[in-house]
Formats: sequence, structure tokens, C-alpha cells
Amino acid sequence: MEKRTFGRREFLRMASLTTAGLLVAACQPKVVTEVKRETVVVEKEKVVEKEKVVEKPVMVGGLPVPREDAAVINETAIFRIFDSANPFVPNAMVPAWDQLCSARLFYLNWVTGESINMLAESYEYNADYTQMTLKTRPEAHWNDGEPFTVRDVEFTVNMVKSNTALSWGTTMQTWVDSMEVLDDHTLRFSFTKPNPRFHWFFKQAWSMPIVARHEWEGQDPLTYKGFPPIGTGPYVWHSAVPEQRMVIYERDENYWGKALGYEAGPKYVVMQTAPPPEAEMADLADNYIDHAHSYTSDAALLRRSQELNPKVVLAPWRDPCPRGIWFNCAKYPLSLPEVRWAFFHCIDKKKAADVLYPWPTVPARYHFADWGSNDKFQYEDILGEFDTSFDVDKAAKILDDLGFKKGGDGIRVDGQGNKMQYTIIVPQVGSPASTP
Repeated sequence: MEKRTFGRREFLRMASLTTAGLLVAACQPKVVTEVKRETVVVEKEKVVEKEKVVEKPVMVGGLPVPREDAAVINETAIFRIFDSANPFVPNAMVPAWDQLCSARLFYLNWVTGESINMLAESYEYNADYTQMTLKTRPEAHWNDGEPFTVRDVEFTVNMVKSNTALSWGTTMQTWVDSMEVLDDHTLRFSFTKPNPRFHWFFKQAWSMPIVARHEWEGQDPLTYKGFPPIGTGPYVWHSAVPEQRMVIYERDENYWGKALGYEAGPKYVVMQTAPPPEAEMADLADNYIDHAHSYTSDAALLRRSQELNPKVVLAPWRDPCPRGIWFNCAKYPLSLPEVRWAFFHCIDKKKAADVLYPWPTVPARYHFADWGSNDKFQYEDILGEFDTSFDVDKAAKILDDLGFKKGGDGIRVDGQGNKMQYTIIVPQVGSPASTP
């Protein structure tokens, strides 16, 4: 038996995957020969045994595709689905199918605010917003070669509309009264009531996907797996390695978007469930992966990876969900806006931005991220009317004026002796972003 010395990365990954009986190393799968003995009935009451030689690929660790041709992305989610691509029912979709294989009608570049027409060429509302006319691109086609038309859109909307147990079913049933196909690439929606934002159901993050009518027609959408998936995106399904909680997609060389200047990235995209932080950051340092999730909660681990591999960088990206305290405004005294303002003045927002999260950030000025797409919702004149300072003395005066006096234990009480004592619920115990 060949003697092998395990390095730091191999040791960490072996330790994290011991329960699965796996040893992960950055090497290619090999073909092994396996001899199976099977019993064969040649004729009635006569039984013989023979040997059959079977050759099959075996994952001995690492990736099933060349590392130099792949982007390897770790996710915190635990991958469990490897043989279904149904986006309309819970837990029935392989990871990243909707991101890599399923193009949307529209996209929004959240950072710049740029609106991008993808499968759709345009949309237009009538004067009272009771109708929307959608035009799709004649160049678009499914990755099995079939053309993409508005009949795919009509079919998908009708399918989910007919069953509210399906995702987007209630939404489409609420808003869509009828649809009229004007030609292969023109579809007119008629609404149950005016809606100038109907197109956002097909544009926002995690928007409604369109599936191929020629694949899904006649199927039960509650049970149909739609696998291997047919899509209109730049990647197609390649394979899965369930033992490593890994899925692989391959670039579609016949992707229709190339004619419009949209080029896919690397030849392969590998998505996998991340190992424990120590192992993941060692993988990042050793160039085994391209994106790690552990750095979001442990800055020290990332710095260690950067010391070992100077090419590891932290890409700046503002979180879409600014942190904050959400009050139960139906419960006294939190129902009083003055009390909520007192809380506000007690929060050192600059300090919170500097120390609560692993990475220094900036205080949120609004309840949304400061992305270019949100600029139009920022009203500086209105914001300027409010005092947003960190001022404990001002908070104390507000509570004093309301009659909330300090008790003997330092906790304020109202006129009836009710203590201003609260429990704060955070999304995750121990989460650095939520630690007071």
C-alpha cells in the first residue's frame, strides 16, 4: 500500500467528514475495475454463477471536473436535493438551478440600478394599469434547442394559478384575470385590478421562473421532478456528488444570450455545502475553493487565509438587510412613538457598525441598503426633519417627560409601577451581527 502524508487541508477536511467516511483531496476521479459475482438462471432449475467485470468512475476525493476550469462556491445551506428541479414546491429543487440554468424575463442590477431585459424584450402597461403587454426575445431558446415563446410564459402562469399550493400560485390567482397570445413573442395580461408593478413578479430577486411547456405539459406540478432540468440560462446540469453535498453545472456553449453579448463565466460551476470554518478557510488558503462563507462570521479566519494565500481578497458588498431593532408597536409603552425615539437615541449606531459585525461597515441611514437601485427612495429633505443623533441625555429627558422614573434598581417604571424591561429576540444565538 502506498504511504501517504496528509497535509493541513487534508487533515482538517478528513476530521470534518469522518462521519461520512470521506477523505477529500484535490485530485481527479479515477476509473476502477470492480469484479461482481452474480447468480444467473440459465434455464429452469439450472443455476450457474459467473463473474462480470464492471468499470465505473469512483470519487476518490476532490472535484469531478478540472479545478482550473471551475469556480468552486461554498454555501452554508446543507444540500439535500440532487435529483429534482421543481421550483414550485418546497424542497424539490437542486441547488442553484434557478440562478445558473433558469434565465428570468428581467433582471435588476441592485448596485447600479440598471434594469436589464433578458428573456423579455419589453413590457408596456395601458393607461389605467389593468393590462400589460409583454414581448419576448425571438433569439431565446431552451437548452434542448426548442424555441422560447410567450406560450411558455402563458403555460407557467396558468399552471401555478390553477393550484395555490404551488409557489406563486396565490400571487398569479390574485392578479391575473386572463392572458391573450397575440403572436409567438407577444402576450397581453389582463389584471383583476390595476397593478403598475406586476412585472416585478418576474424581475425581483427570487422571482417567478418560467418553465418549458413542452416538458411540463401534462405533468403533475406537485410531484413532477423536471430532471435533468431544461432551462434558458447560460449553464446546464452536469452532475452531482451527494456524498460530498456537491452539484456541478457546465457552461452551455449554445447559450442564446451570447448573440446579445452575454457571456457565461468558467466552464464549470461547482456548488457545495461548506465544511466547518477551519477546514473551509484552509481550503480557501490552498486555492481549493473560490468563495467561502465562513469569513462572514470570523474575520480572524479570513486573515489567516490571506496570510497563507495573498490572492485571497474580501469583495466589498453591502448587506441587503440592514440590522435594526423591530418593536412590537401594539404593546404599551412601545406603542408610544416617544418611547421608541428614546430607544433610538440610546443606540450608538457608529459603534455598532464598527464592532458588532466582524467587518467594519457604516450605519444604515434608511431601512434598506445604500445601493444605486434604492437611490430614488432616499428623501434627504424628509430625513433632515428628524434628529437621528446618539444622545443618551435626550433619551432620558424624553422618558422623564413621559413620567417614566428610575426605580431603585435603575430600571425605569411608569406611573403604575410597570417596569420598562424587555426581552430582545435575535435571529441566531451567538450571531456576531446580533450580539448586543
